[in-house]
Amino acid sequence: MRLILTCLTILFVSTNATEAPAGTMEPTIDLTRSEPAEGVCLQVTLPSTGCENQMTLLTTTGQFAQGTCADTTECTSDTSSALAPFDPLLTSCPGSSVVVYCPPVPPIGIDWVIPLSPDTITASIGDKLKFSWSGMGHNVYTMASSTCDFTGQSEITGGDTAMTGDVEYEITSLPLFFGCQVGGHCTAGQKLTVGCAQSLPGTAPTNYTFATGATVNAMLELTGVSCANGNIGTAVATCSTEASVTLSGCTVDPSDSSVSKMVVTFSFVATLFLMM
Repeated sequence: MRLILTCLTILFVSTNATEAPAGTMEPTIDLTRSEPAEGVCLQVTLPSTGCENQMTLLTTTGQFAQGTCADTTECTSDTSSALAPFDPLLTSCPGSSVVVYCPPVPPIGIDWVIPLSPDTITASIGDKLKFSWSGMGHNVYTMASSTCDFTGQSEITGGDTAMTGDVEYEITSLPLFFGCQVGGHCTAGQKLTVGCAQSLPGTAPTNYTFATGATVNAMLELTGVSCANGNIGTAVATCSTEASVTLSGCTVDPSDSSVSKMVVTFSFVATLFLMM
């Protein structure tokens, strides 16, 4: 999407519109483009006359189509970066406007059968899973791991044993493990592992250091990540609502701080003075 918007920016700059006479109300035309992968719908409103060139660019290079966004849920995140490439359009085409909507992301469908395939997926915090089945009694239980051990576990809301089911589950932490607790079903392959879809930050945060090729896998196991010099502990990754995993576990070594060194030095000098 960024490449397309960059091209549009360049083209809008060199495209002029015919301005409508002052005091007149021009009819408008709406153009939209959905970006399912990014969870947004872009809606551009143009005057029906005077901006024909811009409309052509949007429907060809920009891949927009005439119509309005079906879901006009307001975005809760910052959309300035998505709107910025359209500034030249707003300047070259008086009376135009651009809006970004953020319709709810559809749930990840899980065909809850024996055996499950694939039985391992990745997701993000805030995503929803939808377990669907029919024709056989199943349920949906959480598990502490993928070993089909249901000790201390319970079914998710709406996931009790039934012949048919369409049950949604909102993800608030990752990784997660699910299984059908009906006798023999889980061990026969009716289980699901959901890992974290995030990667490491682009640069190592304060207190941490990244070796060449450092990575984090879907189960949040770190490779090549350690505490920076002057820090102690063990680096731990947590799936977050941000663009990358959150790292914790490394803290400043108090014995390595300048204050501690000064105290030790002072104590040493004081001891020498008393011995004199």
